[in-house]
Amino acid sequence: MTSEMLFGAATFLVGGIPFAYLIGKLHGIDIRKIGSGNIGVTNLVRALGLPWGVLALLGDGAKGAVPVYFASRLYPESSWMPFLIGAVAVIGHCFTPYLRFRGGKGVATAAGVLCALDPLVLATLFAVWLAGLVILRVVGIASSLAAVAAIAFGVQRLVSSLGRDDADAHKSLLLAVLLCVLAVLVLWRHRRNLAEFFRARPAEHER
Repeated sequence: MTSEMLFGAATFLVGGIPFAYLIGKLHGIDIRKIGSGNIGVTNLVRALGLPWGVLALLGDGAKGAVPVYFASRLYPESSWMPFLIGAVAVIGHCFTPYLRFRGGKGVATAAGVLCALDPLVLATLFAVWLAGLVILRVVGIASSLAAVAAIAFGVQRLVSSLGRDDADAHKSLLLAVLLCVLAVLVLWRHRRNLAEFFRARPAEHER
């Protein structure tokens, strides 16, 4: 097994660490059995309050940022390695091997990945998320809007890289692919939130 494969396997295991679940357990609760049943930050905030949610958020973000950082340092000759490692970290979070592959929704870990790869893109997507949260007041829908914006960014980066053969174009292409992959994964993990949201809209109009 190559060092790249070992690093990828380690990243998957680190990405799978369910910080919100572990914090809940330390307080004698299983967040899978309360609220939405999700092992993510939002459900932990509902159960234990904002400070513990922030702690879990930092842990989930670090699971994405730290492996990407080390991938760029350990494999400087492989421009694709940090992007692949970022995707593996998010997949590990969404399908944690420690909880029978039932994990979180990937937003915080994806944010950590983007923080290490392109902070400007992360800041823009955070602005979209925050605007969605302020207007719609639903965390899952705000996250879905940010995922849609990530796809738009990915398409823009893809178009900008076409017809070019330089390092910046190659990085734009890799980032475009990663943005689209992560966005689709986040949208898939939020499919129930989206279904409930759109079911609720017509009901509100009928009142």
